[in-house]
Amino acid sequence: MTIYDNDMQESGIWQDASELLGIFLKYEGTYEAHTDLKPEHFGNYGFVYKAIQTVYDREKRVDTRSVIHQLGAEHAMTISNIRQSVIGENRLSLLVDIVKKTYARKQVLNLLAKMKFQVSETDPNELLHDLQIH
Repeated sequence: MTIYDNDMQESGIWQDASELLGIFLKYEGTYEAHTDLKPEHFGNYGFVYKAIQTVYDREKRVDTRSVIHQLGAEHAMTISNIRQSVIGENRLSLLVDIVKKTYARKQVLNLLAKMKFQVSETDPNELLHDLQIH
């Protein structure tokens, strides 16, 4: 499990990702303006976003029935719960911003974890020299 997954589960950020997916599923035309997002922006719900992308690429529109068909009936309850998580369509821009910032935070935290490992495994003088060059 990555730092990002822990962060999403502990802080409840996954609820924002779920609500954003719910907006895409519930309100026609909302996904089209946000095709720059990636499945990674949605943590554990990345598979749902990937299904939305696939449906949109195939049909040029997104609807709940097509996404359930893409995922399989065993995911119908998950999709229903995602749709029910929507507070309102007016939160779309806010939620896009949140999931993008959460993803950026994930990248920074993973980079810091990698650097921490390098610090413990590398000569500190070499590491400082490399950091000063970059």
